[in-house]
Amino acid sequence: MIAAVVLAAGEASRMGRSKLDLRAGGRSILARLVGMLLEAGASHVVVVTGGHRAAVEAALKGLPVEFVHNPAFREAGMLGSLQAGLRALRGGAAEAALIAPGDYPSVRAETVRALIAAWAEAPESIVVPSYSMRRGHPILVPAADWPAILALRPGETLRDHLRREAARVRHVVVDDPGVRFDVDTPEDYRRLIEGDEAQPWVPPRGDGPSRGC
Repeated sequence: MIAAVVLAAGEASRMGRSKLDLRAGGRSILARLVGMLLEAGASHVVVVTGGHRAAVEAALKGLPVEFVHNPAFREAGMLGSLQAGLRALRGGAAEAALIAPGDYPSVRAETVRALIAAWAEAPESIVVPSYSMRRGHPILVPAADWPAILALRPGETLRDHLRREAARVRHVVVDDPGVRFDVDTPEDYRRLIEGDEAQPWVPPRGDGPSRGC
């Protein structure tokens, strides 16, 4: 069983307002992502809320998700939200979890299916999508890695765990620019609603997943 942890606790300071409830293609940004994860095979989706809790919950009304609130979203940042989501999965039947920031609405279901298939071939591996030679999201992390992630200290990120376990990281090359496209700014949102995110565009944010993941 593959679960998903959707990180939706940020304050969207660069957007200037709650962003995950912005609509594109008839659905909110967040509902597009969550709907895709469910379509691709995630059997249990945990959504971690924080700064815009009410807006996030309203954006996903009617979808079969579990909400987990991270009251320390400012102090603990994205790592704290990831840890809150993984704690909610402990003791369940999930063998691995897809870790997905909530503002990646253009990832394709076939991409997630490819990640799951790659993990099924090598269940000890951490599976990361690669587009234009750069890592993207979501990242599939086996349950065996969760204790080490839960033990990460403030100031560390999931990227630190990936570095320590580099020998086990498996990159899946995908033809999906959505794995590198996050909606942070009004300009990003314009690109989304105009369909520009489908172009072969790579944001200049270094070689690893953005924002600490």
